[in-house]
Amino acid sequence: MRASATTALICGMLLAVACTTPATPSATPAHAPEPKPIQVVPADDIITQDADLATSVIPEVTPPNTVDRGTLFHHFFSFLIPDPVVDDPSNGFLFGEVFSGLVRFGDGVEGEIEPDLASSYSVSDDGKRYRFELREGLQFSDGSPLTADDVKWSWERALLPETGARRATAVLGDIVGASELLSGETGELAGVTVVDDSTLEVTLESRQPNFPALLADPLASVLSADNVGNWGTVNWSDFMRGVSYESEWDLIFDELPVGTGPFRIVELDWESEAKLEPNPFYWDGEPQIDSLIYRDLFGADSDGRIESESLRRFDVFHADADAIKGVLEGTPGTLGGVSFGIFEAKIFETAPEVAFLALNSAVAPFDDVEFRRALYHSALRERPEGVMIDGVPDEVAYGLLPPQFPGHVSDSRGEFADLELAAELFQSSRYSASSQTDPLTFVSDGSEPYPDLVADLASEWVEQFGIGFEVAGGDYIPLDRFESEYASGSLQMRYVHVKPSFPDPHAILGTIPTLFGPNAESDETRELAAMLEEAESESDRVARIAKYQAIERHVLDRALVIPVFWDDGTIYELVKPYVHGYTRPAYHGSRYKDVTIDTTHPDYPADRLSQ
Repeated sequence: MRASATTALICGMLLAVACTTPATPSATPAHAPEPKPIQVVPADDIITQDADLATSVIPEVTPPNTVDRGTLFHHFFSFLIPDPVVDDPSNGFLFGEVFSGLVRFGDGVEGEIEPDLASSYSVSDDGKRYRFELREGLQFSDGSPLTADDVKWSWERALLPETGARRATAVLGDIVGASELLSGETGELAGVTVVDDSTLEVTLESRQPNFPALLADPLASVLSADNVGNWGTVNWSDFMRGVSYESEWDLIFDELPVGTGPFRIVELDWESEAKLEPNPFYWDGEPQIDSLIYRDLFGADSDGRIESESLRRFDVFHADADAIKGVLEGTPGTLGGVSFGIFEAKIFETAPEVAFLALNSAVAPFDDVEFRRALYHSALRERPEGVMIDGVPDEVAYGLLPPQFPGHVSDSRGEFADLELAAELFQSSRYSASSQTDPLTFVSDGSEPYPDLVADLASEWVEQFGIGFEVAGGDYIPLDRFESEYASGSLQMRYVHVKPSFPDPHAILGTIPTLFGPNAESDETRELAAMLEEAESESDRVARIAKYQAIERHVLDRALVIPVFWDDGTIYELVKPYVHGYTRPAYHGSRYKDVTIDTTHPDYPADRLSQ
């Protein structure tokens, strides 16, 4: 199979950001009017969060002239992941189009929560109980009915240990009974009660104002138990972590996945192509294009090069700032060395990102705070070219909460390199002698070019302290070793690139205690987890932000991480001029739900009209 050459790389890409934790805005959507009390049964202490979120009827949609619907081609460059519980939805092109959950994010980086499969939700005064009312007449994309039982089953499946969904704790872990389900002690999620076919009540372990935003994560999507049971034997979470299968036939669906999003899958080859068509049962009305086709950008024999034929075949491309600049200035540009001149430049704002090196305080030598601080102060070296590490074109990070993100503080959140202080800290640590003979080891999770970046960062330690350092496996990506050490909690360090999944500091800071797995607990991680729990349960946003800022200072003071760079979240895309309404969600969601195509435009490929 062609995928064998790229499996390790892509698996590692997914693992590198598997630690991202969804953030949570206030339980009250920002666009909501003043809450009005409503009568609900049986929890009479529950109050509404948005009185305007009334049950909707599927709108009547009058299809436009067939000639104006058309087919749209979107490239992909890894795998077409067919299961929304798989770690890291950043490459999950199908997620926002095929699957959906109770709520979703609105447009923009503010991340307002709006209802999706749920028509409304309410929360109790103590913030621990949520009640969701489903829309009337919901159906999966195969026409089968959707009820509250399907919601509960989907969440239970995501939490079952055999599913292997590493982000399940971050998204659903606050629900009563989630930990017992994750550990295999039970098969039922005790904190979710199906009141009737259209009503669901959820009880949390503690107050969680961000819970609705967590449910906007693809992992909380609603699936059909009957359909999933007919997928076949493949576990996609295991596959994306590098688990091999005896035969390629194990990776072919016995029955195509169904969902509740705006599109449904009609053809799927997870490594080369998928064809989507409008979901006729979508509650919000069918999309206005005939079909959406995902196709491998490079092709089996392209050698990783974009060819001019690709630019003709595809309708949307991810691009860099230079390519966009040329389009905005009205001059032809190049993409992958290929000239183009028929695109429109689109610039989207998504959540700013942060990259950092995390140090495992549960294992030697990082269980010594003086040792960690020595590395921190020697590694934070601002280079003349304005980047922390060669080849990284982003802004040097002096903290964990990036600019334009809630909680960011404009002044530096960490000291610059102080080699004199670093030397003193190193000599006062317990490992100043032994560390010179016992090299530090970085075990890659497969995410290129991260091993090289970490080696560059560690070169300061080698130079200043004579510390041995090695990247395990050399050119070989030792995913099996990474998995083994992650499970045991013995990884020494991890390079982490966090793309926040909701606009709240917890989406970044909340990842840190669990980066090295459940068996990597230390006094440091327990203290940090307690601080995060207190901040997360704070309902007053100003007070919560202040607590997270204190947590950021604590993490940097204790040198639990070494910040590397910030990314401002700006996404550049080149879109063919006959495509209208294309968007790039700041967090999760559909790009093509509202797209229309002008098939009469002179640039629209004539051969598509004859298909």
